[in-house]
Amino acid sequence: MLSRYELQLAELLAQKSLKKLDASRKGLQELPQEIGRSKGMKQLNIEDNRLKDLPDSLANLGQLEWLDISDNRLSPLPKVLFQLRKLRWLDLSNNGLSELGEELAAWEELMRLDLKNNQLQALPNNFGQLKALRKLLLERNQLSALPASFGQLQQLQQLDLSENAFTQLPEEIGQLKSLKQLSLSANPMPQLTKVLGQLSNLEELQAEGLGLEEVPKEIGQLNNLQSLFLGYNRLKSLAAELGNCSALEQLDLGNNRLERLPLNLARCQQLKVLNLEDNPLGELPLLLQEIQALEELDMSNCNLVDLGAGLSLPALHWLDLSANQLRDLPSNFGQLTALNWLDLRDNQLQKWPKALEGLSQIRQLLLAGNFLRQINLSDLDWPELEELDLSKNELTELSGQWDKLPQLRQLNLEKNQLAQLPEDWRPLSNLEELDLSDNQLDSLPQSLAELDQIQWLDLRNNQFTEFPQALLPLVGQLQALYLGENNWSESALALWKTHFEEVIVDLEL
Repeated sequence: MLSRYELQLAELLAQKSLKKLDASRKGLQELPQEIGRSKGMKQLNIEDNRLKDLPDSLANLGQLEWLDISDNRLSPLPKVLFQLRKLRWLDLSNNGLSELGEELAAWEELMRLDLKNNQLQALPNNFGQLKALRKLLLERNQLSALPASFGQLQQLQQLDLSENAFTQLPEEIGQLKSLKQLSLSANPMPQLTKVLGQLSNLEELQAEGLGLEEVPKEIGQLNNLQSLFLGYNRLKSLAAELGNCSALEQLDLGNNRLERLPLNLARCQQLKVLNLEDNPLGELPLLLQEIQALEELDMSNCNLVDLGAGLSLPALHWLDLSANQLRDLPSNFGQLTALNWLDLRDNQLQKWPKALEGLSQIRQLLLAGNFLRQINLSDLDWPELEELDLSKNELTELSGQWDKLPQLRQLNLEKNQLAQLPEDWRPLSNLEELDLSDNQLDSLPQSLAELDQIQWLDLRNNQFTEFPQALLPLVGQLQALYLGENNWSESALALWKTHFEEVIVDLEL
């Protein structure tokens, strides 16, 4: 029995010839035969339905160029699709397909084919006849080899083979002279062969999670390579030839076993983004000083005890040094004047690093999980700062005034040892979120009432018993309020219920 939408769709198609139809996510179990009346249709979207087959009348759509039938149950592939010879864009992903059939050679004009997340174990021997193909997505299948004809795809620019069963780099890939993007990630491929060096136009290579222990020297032949992703492998060292990749702008080496970087890497003067997280480097590589274009650097969890002579990188605006063992920062750290995001969480900082005070452009500063005990707020002179995370420290005192953080929107002070707060909060006129949970507070300063932008407040796990009168002016303004794990008096609970019941998240009043 046809659904209500299927009946309406059949009626619509019977009355009108359409150029474009979007029937996605409608719960369709079948496509009406009337679809064949729209012979001039160019675009058809029937993704995310329950289709197991397609009507023969679909063959009448001889002008169809764009077809999305992803997220259905079309296995085996309906033969009628091979009669759509004008197709240029086809999405067959998420259908449970186990084979395709050599009839696909009929798609002579096909430029983009998406076959991801199926159950393909092999491609047809004549797959290379899809000579117009420019983008091919095959990730999350069961492929372990490519047909010999695959090298005939001379127009192919983007190829995704990730999450398959390849144990080595297929030789056929070396013939793809137009290839610009190649993804091999998450295959059981413990080495990359010299075939890689034949891809002279390659701009992006994703080779994450392969189990690689080395990178072939042929990587240095990729003069157009701009992005290289080698994370989650077993690399202990890198080929010096990597430094020949003069166009390289993004390099991901995270989650490997690197103890050093090749000095030649300094020749990559276009490098802007470098990820070294989770490598046992032990020290800041000196060669980084020579890459003046560097904008983002991740050295989290790299066993850093100090930063040596520091960094002098004028373009650096994003820096992650979290999960190391830093006790202080070098005096020239404040010279990173372009820095606007800095993560120093989970280090060994005990005293406030004076070198932070020169970061005039900083917008997000994360210092959680250190051992800071005291901060003079008057030293925090960051006119652009929007987020400050001081949680999970040992703070007992915040002295001075909040008078130099005019743009602060998020302040996290949870899990410290604060028994009282600074009296004047009025300078934080843009503050929207304040986390004071897990401290030793039993009262709030009256000036909190003047924070006319605050929407989110967390007071959990303190020593409050009485209702904080300072919050009364915020009735109607606060949108989320956390109060649990305090010893509220009956009168306080009654006032909370009267004034804030609708926004209290964690107490039943």
